[in-house]
Amino acid sequence: MARKADVRDHNFATSNIVFGMGGALLQQCNRNTFKFAIKCSAINMGGEWKPVFKQPKTDSGKNSKQGRLKLVKKDGQYQTVQIDEPGEDLLREVFRDGAVTKPQTFDSIRAKAARP
Repeated sequence: MARKADVRDHNFATSNIVFGMGGALLQQCNRNTFKFAIKCSAINMGGEWKPVFKQPKTDSGKNSKQGRLKLVKKDGQYQTVQIDEPGEDLLREVFRDGAVTKPQTFDSIRAKAARP
């Protein structure tokens, strides 16, 4: 019997393929419950940064942020702002091009999550 074609035949890295079944099977939570999703917000084309965003006509609550962003703390609240706005970027790089740049233990992550 002949081998069936798979993602490798189309030059996809199998490490980039994710299968899921959604949260409804366990807790009825999904990205809309918390109004949170991770999306691309900018792309570098030929050395120039261009914004990437979505703006669905059917649900303005799903508009995404665009451009190069950073996380700052203003008046005790965390806010996502454009990278050129004032304030220290609180995000730290932990991965780059698939490699871990800042190894962390599970215990250290738990300790950070427990902080107020």
